[in-house]
Amino acid sequence: MASILPERGYGLRAAVGCSDRGHTAISQAKPGDFDWDAILGPRNGARWLHTGGIFAASRRRLRRLLSRRSTKRGRHGTVTSFDLNYRESLWKSIGGKAKAQAVNRALVSKLDVLFGNEEDSPPCWGSSSKG
Repeated sequence: MASILPERGYGLRAAVGCSDRGHTAISQAKPGDFDWDAILGPRNGARWLHTGGIFAASRRRLRRLLSRRSTKRGRHGTVTSFDLNYRESLWKSIGGKAKAQAVNRALVSKLDVLFGNEEDSPPCWGSSSKG
């Protein structure tokens, strides 16, 4: 039986990844599936909730879910963060960079912490990563 070893990066090149989330449990979620008051509430609620660009690119209903989650968090004081984590392959069939920029701009005002890097910034905001 052959064993399958994960690919290792070489030097500064990262390992090849797969961003296919098409059949995961979260990709099937709908905005009404979560009781955000219970999840984020003061009694047993989360203190920090993190998602990212791969999640946002996966399905339109997940983008609606993100928006609803971010609105509810303010009532409970839960810190919310989002990693831009831009993957061109996920956005190209649903509007490409322009769609990613529109989604990110709509979400950013509802976040407490935003993660990104020089590779994510240009496609996510339409800005230059230089100076």
